[in-house]
Amino acid sequence: MYFPHPDKAVLLDRTGRLTEAARALVAPSVSEPAITAQQRIDELTNWTLALAHVLDRGELARAHALLTNMVAPQQLQLLRVLQESTTHWLSPSRALEQDLPAEHVARYAATTASMAEHALRAAARSSWAWSRELSAQAAGRWGCRVPASLHEKIADRLNAQS
Repeated sequence: MYFPHPDKAVLLDRTGRLTEAARALVAPSVSEPAITAQQRIDELTNWTLALAHVLDRGELARAHALLTNMVAPQQLQLLRVLQESTTHWLSPSRALEQDLPAEHVARYAATTASMAEHALRAAARSSWAWSRELSAQAAGRWGCRVPASLHEKIADRLNAQS
């Protein structure tokens, strides 16, 4: 749980203990970068595999939702860890244009799409390519494990859908 202003979240505190406890919730915590990066790599792999299967079945609305609501936030969090810019951790797209270089904003834009099938499939491929690049950076920096064979199979599945 996260309270940006604990004094506004506490309605009655006779002893001060509740306010003290709420102050611990002021800043969202990001654990060790290597652990966080590994978690994001694993989540991106899982959700993108699900995305590929959903696209195979032609469920465009569900694929769009997965790409937008599950994959994109994980990507942006991995990017923020790599860029050491975790101020907006809970809403990783917040202030993206101010926090990170334009090239990253452009890469993010390429992973978004309308529900038109060709645009959605292109965005999924672009998204996965970027996820793999971010994963490789994390592996190089922190020794995160990247399931190369699975990553390749996901890429092949997404590229076969062209």
